[in-house]
Amino acid sequence: MCTIRVGGERAEFLAITILGRSHPGARDRWDGNWVRASVEIAAGGFRGEVGGDLRAEELASFHRDIARLANSVAGEARFTTMEDWLSIVVTGDRRGHVEVTCEIRDQPGVGNTLAFRLPLDQTYLRPMVDQLGRAVSEFPEIDGLDG
Repeated sequence: MCTIRVGGERAEFLAITILGRSHPGARDRWDGNWVRASVEIAAGGFRGEVGGDLRAEELASFHRDIARLANSVAGEARFTTMEDWLSIVVTGDRRGHVEVTCEIRDQPGVGNTLAFRLPLDQTYLRPMVDQLGRAVSEFPEIDGLDG
């Protein structure tokens, strides 16, 4: 189990906790790369937690994008789940300001949606890179044959 925290420890944040593989015995690319996650949110007056599945390759792609953004502090990094229940866009303005725009649904593809923003600065990026790196190491992509 590992956690990726976007934002502060106590104030506004989004925290993704990877709970484990959705299909622990699967060794194929399709089933083997699903991971269970719990997402905790604190944004303005909103607090809550939602669970869902995401893909190991989504974590790996977000890790690469956040690492690139942490180095340049310009551009954006995107994380979107295949089932469309969680979306995170991290944007840097090259001056050290970072804005995180998030959307989360309580059911994949349907259900209620919460959209919020987290204004941060560049000091939050390096911990995200490290936390995503641990998640990718703990839950690497499985590149087995389909089926």
